[in-house]
Amino acid sequence: MNRLFIRGVTMGKKRPWFLSLIAGCGLVVLFTAESGAVEVTLTPGTKYQTIEGFGGGLMFRVYPYDRPYQDELYDSIFDKAGCNVVRIINYYDSAVAENGNATEVNMMKDIQEKYPDVKVFMASWSPPNYLKQNDTIAGVVDGTKMSLKKVNDQFVYNEYADYWYNSIKDFLDKGVKLHWVSIQNEPDWPAEWEGCCLAPNESGTIASYAKALDAVYKKVSSLGIPLIGPDMTGPSGVNYSLDNYLSAIDKSQIAAVCHHFYNGADVASMRRVKQSYASKPRYQTEYLINEGAEWNGRVQTWFDHVQLIQNALVEEELSMYLLFAVAYKEASTHCFFSQDTINNTYVTRPIYYAFKHFSKSIRRGWKRIGASGGSLMVSAYANTNNDSMAVVVINTGNAATLTLKGIPESIDTGEVFQTTRSSGSEQSKKYARIAGFGKTRPVINLDGGSITSVNVWKIQTVGVHSEKAGPIAVKSPFSVSASHGAISVSFRDCRRHGIVSLFDMAGRQVARSRSYNSASGAPPCTFTGPFAGTIYFVKIVSGGATETLQVALP
Repeated sequence: MNRLFIRGVTMGKKRPWFLSLIAGCGLVVLFTAESGAVEVTLTPGTKYQTIEGFGGGLMFRVYPYDRPYQDELYDSIFDKAGCNVVRIINYYDSAVAENGNATEVNMMKDIQEKYPDVKVFMASWSPPNYLKQNDTIAGVVDGTKMSLKKVNDQFVYNEYADYWYNSIKDFLDKGVKLHWVSIQNEPDWPAEWEGCCLAPNESGTIASYAKALDAVYKKVSSLGIPLIGPDMTGPSGVNYSLDNYLSAIDKSQIAAVCHHFYNGADVASMRRVKQSYASKPRYQTEYLINEGAEWNGRVQTWFDHVQLIQNALVEEELSMYLLFAVAYKEASTHCFFSQDTINNTYVTRPIYYAFKHFSKSIRRGWKRIGASGGSLMVSAYANTNNDSMAVVVINTGNAATLTLKGIPESIDTGEVFQTTRSSGSEQSKKYARIAGFGKTRPVINLDGGSITSVNVWKIQTVGVHSEKAGPIAVKSPFSVSASHGAISVSFRDCRRHGIVSLFDMAGRQVARSRSYNSASGAPPCTFTGPFAGTIYFVKIVSGGATETLQVALP
């Protein structure tokens, strides 16, 4: 919905080199309590949902793609913020954009090449106008809801299924890897823009979501792309509830239950969704807060939004949380970055720094674990071995001090980041690193009105192999340079592609892997950090060969 106007590393072990770092050598920072002391206790043996990811939309023809600041925004979204899911619009065969889905295809190919961990979720706001009533892509015309058209008094479900089959195949054939598809964004919402009303059950003028889903499922199953749904406005819905839709469909046809949070975002509704659909993963696939606008009787800010996210992860046990957009229109306040059309650049919005506490800290495949913290809002997550964890703490009250209990003894290092609200939507700290520590656990200062993430892990020694006689060393030597907190890798022209990864002295990967193209004129592959001044290792994999070089960052 566009409510802008209304509302640890394991690698090969051949020829290993050995690295180690003394456990507990990190800086220990202790704080004096300002008022109150709180303990947060972790219970790693208590496991809940598996996390799939965090991210948001790149849609409505407002993209970083092909703009002067494209790479900077991509790095901010996928590397620095750690987002790993992108939601896009299906514009296949649509008259909306002059080039149809060309922009989406090219953009996502570019993103997936540079950030292989990013998964793509595609939804349709409206099928092409030739499949719609009144030959329109609008969701409502003169107060009348628009749905699929009828031919011989029958809704065109089979033609709709053909459209979806052709859409998915077009993306796949052009090199975009899709991971989920929703056949209709907000089928319950009569949008004045692009939309298509689908009711749980068929009426004289409105097609059935259940029948449309069934037709699409049977048509596209051979393509191997999971369908998720019903992707509606919220658990309470508009005219129809989530329960109305899910009781009408064959739930084996969807891989996950997905919805938005525009209504039914209260704790009671979240708990009902979890209890009713415990056998399916649950995804929140679109939400925005217009910063400073009144919603549900009071002015909303980024701080309200992060409390909603925390509640949803704990109470509904969501596995995915997506923003409406990560980059959007001029003056938009509900995304990471909005356009500055006068200066041909962009503005960073407060939600960017706050959302990072989830998206940067919590990794795909981790599970939420038990955590309690009195009056604090707390959630915690861990990998399979419980040797890497993230704890997210929201303090809605006055300043306090935090002590963490229950961290496994094997964990020997960590970092703490904090974002603090000063007044309204203003922030006095913006994802600021406030502590680093080793075996000695720090007492952490929690500002009043803050979100804090504590990331802890076990330092591990990892072998990385190097094959000097492989095609990289012979045909594609590379050089590494470091300055001002950044590490750059340059290549000689050899028309090769590969993957670049960056590791610290402990063998931990410290930045997301990058794809590279060493063709003539290709820019260096740069990891922007900021990284602390120490020794790093750059690993290049190409054509079955691997090479590793050491670099010292001043």
